[in-house]
Amino acid sequence: MFDDNTERLRELCERVSEEQDREKMRELTKEIQRLLCERQPNDFEPYGQRERWTASDCSSGCKWFHTLSGPASLDWGVCGNPASPRAGLLTFEHQGCPEFERG
Repeated sequence: MFDDNTERLRELCERVSEEQDREKMRELTKEIQRLLCERQPNDFEPYGQRERWTASDCSSGCKWFHTLSGPASLDWGVCGNPASPRAGLLTFEHQGCPEFERG
């Protein structure tokens, strides 16, 4: 996936470094994160194949979801659950996984 997006990532990173408007910088950063985020088959639709009604997602208070700092903390984190297929991966808060545990 990274190889397919290398030029787009370079362009976005350059734009972020030159951007003065914080809101535009935040949107560019979100786009970079979306390009880098690995998707798993057991993520909720539309990121994976699981239907959303089956369980809660990370934003519902999973004890294993560790948010990033700064503006990215509103939507992004890393899964710390060793039993999860998302363990150690950059995760959008609504991707979810079958190992959700309320914290």
